[in-house]
Amino acid sequence: MRRALVAVTLVALAACSGPWRQREADRLGLQRNPFSNVRPMIEGGRAIEARQALAELPSTLRATPAWAYLMGRVHLLEGDLPAAIDMLGKARNLAPGNPVVENDLAVALVKAGKADQAVALLDRLAAAHPEDRDLALNRAVARLAGGWTEEAQDTLARMARERPDWFGARFNLGLAALTNHDYATAVFELKAAGHLKTGDKGVLLGLTAACALNQDRTCAEDTNREAVARYPGDPKVLLNWGAWLEEQGQLPAAMDQYRQAVRVAPECANCWYDIGRLADRTGDIATALDAYRRHVAVAPPGMSVSAVQERVKALEAAQAPVQ
Repeated sequence: MRRALVAVTLVALAACSGPWRQREADRLGLQRNPFSNVRPMIEGGRAIEARQALAELPSTLRATPAWAYLMGRVHLLEGDLPAAIDMLGKARNLAPGNPVVENDLAVALVKAGKADQAVALLDRLAAAHPEDRDLALNRAVARLAGGWTEEAQDTLARMARERPDWFGARFNLGLAALTNHDYATAVFELKAAGHLKTGDKGVLLGLTAACALNQDRTCAEDTNREAVARYPGDPKVLLNWGAWLEEQGQLPAAMDQYRQAVRVAPECANCWYDIGRLADRTGDIATALDAYRRHVAVAPPGMSVSAVQERVKALEAAQAPVQ
């Protein structure tokens, strides 16, 4: 039950900005007041404000596809992917075939680990709008997440050659190379992405993995330290730093990072898992059992916990007094 150094699941997807999007947004009703007032809130990352504004609208407006779409975007902004998929799915049912809704539903599906469902949507949209580079990027990312890794890397490499200053292409190309065990390319592309967007969290997390797997210890440690300095309250960053310390054999320091991660994010299932796994590894059975049970209790829908539950049973049996 050893934890891998990192598990990079962050991808850069685009909302798409081609001329078709404005036309289809009008058709969906997003230009209509008060929906036009909510959109800047969402685009500015003001999820709480947008949710409140949508909740205050009359019931007639809450039954429209525009309302369902915007609430789905709020859920997506908040990171509540099941709710985002549910609400964007409702918007799609109310406005069948609207590509604005279908693109953003596909984005939510990819982020939720359901890339196979997103690929069909994005294949069709990209074919209908071949001039839209953002759609092409989303399609490549979905195919990367869905397991078409070599094809995705080739496509993203072509995009990066055509537009070397395109962050989305360089970043996702780095992740594709990382997935394909092409670690030198991963380091090169993720460093290039980092120059385009200094301090980006996804880049830092990806680069720590790429550098470590490319046997560049200095790069991995320096990048980890930068990530912690920039994002001291982010549980993913803290877990990543803890994993690096664990790889170096600094087990007490690693446990400190895992505990710090769970302090800032008590509902973080991965945080509790790492505490339990490291305690299990070092023979602290009481701590391991407590952390494993907490992991199971806060695990989000869709996360497999069966292996942890089996380990809990085994530890409980080992602790049981001999009759």
